[in-house]
Amino acid sequence: MRSFFETLLSNQTPPGSKEGLPYWTFWLLVCIILLLAIFIFLRDKNLRRRVDNFFSGIKKKFLKVRLQKILKKTYEKKEELQKELGKSAWKSGVKLQENEEICNQISTLEDEEKSIEKELKNISSELSRLDDSLKECKQKNEGLINKEEERKKPYEEKVLKIKEKEKEIESKISQKQKETRESEKEINSLKKDIHRKESDMTLSDEERKSEIKGVEARIKNLSKEKQESEKKAQGYSGEKEKLEEERKIHREKIDEIEEKVKKIKEEYSKESRELKEEEKEWQKNRKKNQEKIENISKQKEPLFEKYGVLIDKERVKNKELFLFYSKIDRKNKRIAEIEKQIKDLD
Repeated sequence: MRSFFETLLSNQTPPGSKEGLPYWTFWLLVCIILLLAIFIFLRDKNLRRRVDNFFSGIKKKFLKVRLQKILKKTYEKKEELQKELGKSAWKSGVKLQENEEICNQISTLEDEEKSIEKELKNISSELSRLDDSLKECKQKNEGLINKEEERKKPYEEKVLKIKEKEKEIESKISQKQKETRESEKEINSLKKDIHRKESDMTLSDEERKSEIKGVEARIKNLSKEKQESEKKAQGYSGEKEKLEEERKIHREKIDEIEEKVKKIKEEYSKESRELKEEEKEWQKNRKKNQEKIENISKQKEPLFEKYGVLIDKERVKNKELFLFYSKIDRKNKRIAEIEKQIKDLD
């Protein structure tokens, strides 16, 4: 039968071609083959047993791996409990005479730890002192600067007022200079008018003299006005020079105060920089000591674990340790159960 189906399938052409069996016939034959295979499987007990054993073996392997992971975690939890037991026993003063070596190692590490903690306390005090010094330095600097700024304000106000007066005087000087130029221009125009009248032959001598006399009188008045404008302009210029001198004196005072403020800031910057550098060194020292503490803690962990194992073995009577004993017993029971389950799977 097997050779018959192999021959039949080998002669089967691809679906959709024009030659060979119809498409539905191909799938009908496939279904018949599958049904025959299932029928043979159901009748063959040895085959079913081998398949069952195969899948059962895979299931056992997965279950065993899972139980081994649980067992590993349970052991880890037990070790953690033993470590906590060792710490609690040491803290309670429970010591085993036959294990002096572990006790001495823990004592040495704790003495070193206490010494470093004392050093850390001193470092914290120094850092606190430096922090207070920085705050005090800043307050002192701000106080001195505020004091100088208050001293500077009156001079700045005076300088502003003087500048306002200078602007007013400059405006007056500009006005008088303008009046002088206008008078000068009008005088020159009148002088030209006199030359024209002197050469004007249409006028009689008396008319010429009369008009020239009027023009000369006007020139005289304008010259007087010009002189007065120039005199006032000079007076304003004198006032301006005095104001400039006064402003210069106030400006020097302001510059003197600003220079003092600059020195105060430089001194503060120097002092704060030195304090910060010192603080930085103390911070480094603290970090080193903290790393030492962490290293000591790491060294103590395996010692406490060993000590806990010994305490658990001896079952030293101490009411503070009973809870740990109970928890460890539960873990031991759980370990035994898991190990039995693993053994049963083998």
